Amino acid sequence: MAAALAALTVFLFLTGGGQIDVAGLTLSSRDWRRPAALLAALLAARALFLWQRRGPQLRARIEGDVALIGFGALCVLLPALTLRFLDMACGGLDSHGYVSAARLIASGRLSVPQPVAEWLPVDNAIEALTPLGYVPSLDGRDIVPMYPLGLPLVMALFRAVLGADGPFFVAPVLGATTIALSYGGS
Repeated sequence: MAAALAALTVFLFLTGGGQIDVAGLTLSSRDWRRPAALLAALLAARALFLWQRRGPQLRARIEGDVALIGFGALCVLLPALTLRFLDMACGGLDSHGYVSAARLIASGRLSVPQPVAEWLPVDNAIEALTPLGYVPSLDGRDIVPMYPLGLPLVMALFRAVLGADGPFFVAPVLGATTIALSYGGS
């Protein structure tokens, strides 16, 4: 029952809920706080029941359950919050540099030709056409990313699996993985 309430809470939080008709009966839910409160009450009742029934010898088990519940909440709620409010836009130097480098890697090349630079009547035209996060290549005809390629490689993998929005899911997934690894290491 706790797993079902947790799943319902996350579903309602991420989607905003809705309604479904089952055998002439309309079921509707839009508020994630009610199943979350029921889940908290259910878990508290379980802890209280174990505490009263078995006494202090189960204190360590209850503390372990509380730690596991806290870990589960972090692994589910933090990525859920991140995904709920995820902004899939490159609004700054770093995000543009990493996401555009991932796009280049996914396309199989690491340079962007700048043919306009050849006919611009200024010295070092390639530098005038180079956006932040890029540098002119050694031959002076292309631009290349200046950021390390580790994160863009991971983003390119996510792009291959999830499509154009894939790079924006890297941070929530790696954040949840970090939480899981830190819990497993303790």
